[in-house]
Amino acid sequence: MKSTIRTVIINPVYSRNPSLLVRSIKVTSLLLCLLISACVSNRFSEIEGGDTVTIGSDLLLPLFKNSSPSPLYKAEISLYRKKFGGLLLVKNMPDSSYRVVFTTETGIKLLDFELKKSGYKLLYCIDKLNRPSVVSTIAADIQLLLTEFKQAQSALLVDQNGNRLIQLNRADTITQYQLEPQSNLPKKIEQGIGKKKKVVLDLHNYVNEIPSGISIQHKNIRLKIILTLVER
Repeated sequence: MKSTIRTVIINPVYSRNPSLLVRSIKVTSLLLCLLISACVSNRFSEIEGGDTVTIGSDLLLPLFKNSSPSPLYKAEISLYRKKFGGLLLVKNMPDSSYRVVFTTETGIKLLDFELKKSGYKLLYCIDKLNRPSVVSTIAADIQLLLTEFKQAQSALLVDQNGNRLIQLNRADTITQYQLEPQSNLPKKIEQGIGKKKKVVLDLHNYVNEIPSGISIQHKNIRLKIILTLVER
């Protein structure tokens, strides 16, 4: 039986400086660990078991509905290498739709659209943002916050480690709402397709049932939105 001998050729630079080789191995190992960690954190954990329920306002409190005055947020949108800053207004209209307007702090309109349960209607958008995929993504993000649109839908409900989770399954899309235990206000919203997270929304510091801070982080594109409530 013949044995095979393999020769490993080490870069001459590492031969002259073994400590450089050690550092290179450590850096490679660290990058590999970070890559594995990112893959794990982007995996979607579906609810196992749970009760089938119909969502009502007693189970998932509608956000921004009949809020007076309408919530106004300082907004920062990071889209790849571009950054947009200004004010974002979310207004509940008499016909149960929502008007979402993004302006500069001096009042120049950047983005304006109408949201209904069935979708959105673009009313205005500056050229730098006016890409169908970008506008539809931002509209879908805001629509996730409008929990009124989830009323009367069937969902799974489970109490897990002191947290109440509501999961909606629609075709390949899974949406989870993690609720505050006492108020049934969402503190985290995650949406994924298959086993991969698509977007994560964190909501915190509620004042009169309105979140003072909202962060929206996408996992598959470089889009991040930070909203900070403006006191009026």
